[in-house]
Amino acid sequence: MPPLSFERLFMPVGALADGLGLGVRQFERRFLAHHGVALRDYRRLARFARALSILMQGQGRPGLAGAALEAGYVDQAHFSRDFRQSVGDTPSRFLASRDDEASGYRFWAFGRDELDSFLR
Repeated sequence: MPPLSFERLFMPVGALADGLGLGVRQFERRFLAHHGVALRDYRRLARFARALSILMQGQGRPGLAGAALEAGYVDQAHFSRDFRQSVGDTPSRFLASRDDEASGYRFWAFGRDELDSFLR
C-alpha cells in the first residue's frame, strides 16, 4: 500500500480506494492488514498526533481551538473529548502541568519533529 500524506489520509475512503483500483471494502481490509488498525482509528490517531504536535510547539503556538482546527477536528470540543479519552486529562491541564515532575506528564517532552514523525 503506498504511503499516505496527512492530507490524503482524510480524503473520502471511496476516492482512496478508486485511486488504487479497489472497492471500498477491499481497501479497508487491505488497510487493516497492512497497518494493523482500521482506517477510522488510524485517522483518529493521526489527527490527535497532529493536534498534540501543534500544541507542543512552544512559544507562539496557537490556542486549543486553533490547534484543533489545524489538525482537522470539527471544533475544539471534539478535540478535547479525544484528548481526554487518550490522555485522561483535559488539554489545558495537560499543558499547564507537563513540566511539573509530579504530574506524570514529564515524559511527554517531545519536540515537533518527533511528534510529526508519527505522521509520516
